[in-house]
Amino acid sequence: MSVRSEKRKRVPMRTKIVKFLCLSTEERRLFLEAFWTLGRMKASLLIYPFKPLIRDLHQSTQPPHDEIVTTEEYETAILIEKAIARAAQQTPWKNSCLLQALCATRMFRRRGLPGHFCVGVHKEKESGLLKAHAWMNCSDRCITGRTTHEKFTVLTVFSWPSR
Repeated sequence: MSVRSEKRKRVPMRTKIVKFLCLSTEERRLFLEAFWTLGRMKASLLIYPFKPLIRDLHQSTQPPHDEIVTTEEYETAILIEKAIARAAQQTPWKNSCLLQALCATRMFRRRGLPGHFCVGVHKEKESGLLKAHAWMNCSDRCITGRTTHEKFTVLTVFSWPSR
């Protein structure tokens, strides 16, 4: 038995289906899109180098400060955040922080929503190991990778123009 399957509590399929059917139509659609996009991004990361996946994003060292988000866009961002979190729990593969940030980026860009994703590093004091992390933000809200992103030093920020 793998470590990942030991951590995850087994939930009967019937319970999963009932929970899925209790979601609104928009939430179901976003869940399915997130699941599909996570799979596409996982396959892309296995097949292609990272650079082609981000070729049409603007790269800088500082997050943009001019991200103005309407209430409707903010609500959509929250729905996308929840959809990615739900889908990441249901996939049979491991969903890294980079994979989730790329998925969120794809979903945001598809809707013309503003946002940016960051890649950072942190050196562990005890072991001296260098750890990397990726997270995605929309305005002041962390969409993916929020658990530990504060302790990481930002190396690069990828952003895109909103509509």
